[in-house]
Amino acid sequence: MTGDLLVRIEGLMEEEAEAVEQRDVERLARLHMDGTALLAALPPLTPADVPVVRRIEQARSRNQGAVEDALEALGRRLADLANAGAPHRLRRPVGARRLRLLRGNGLMSSRLRHRQQQHERASVPATGSTSRACRRASTRTRSSRS
Repeated sequence: MTGDLLVRIEGLMEEEAEAVEQRDVERLARLHMDGTALLAALPPLTPADVPVVRRIEQARSRNQGAVEDALEALGRRLADLANAGAPHRLRRPVGARRLRLLRGNGLMSSRLRHRQQQHERASVPATGSTSRACRRASTRTRSSRS
């Protein structure tokens, strides 16, 4: 009787491997219930049952690895789908992020603050009024032409 139950459990392990490969969740649930019922009816094992029990354990371990691999692949696929709709974010350089944090915390030194302000002024296009530096440069150009 013990040998027959073990052979049936071994057969369930093979069916489970097929269900995992096919990703048939309903079949896996049914096989789990059947396996639980067979294990509950299993009498104490004898030394003669050891080879079959080892094969069952190998099949169980193989099936568990296959389930973990399938779940990992599913997780990667879901992450890919979730990221596919998200726009690609442009990353700021680390220095700019650090300056922003320092400025927000009031920790920026006056020298860094001055550099940051110069950078911001240089990157903002002129809106009609010319800066002193631009006027100086244009007067130098005019005087060098004469």
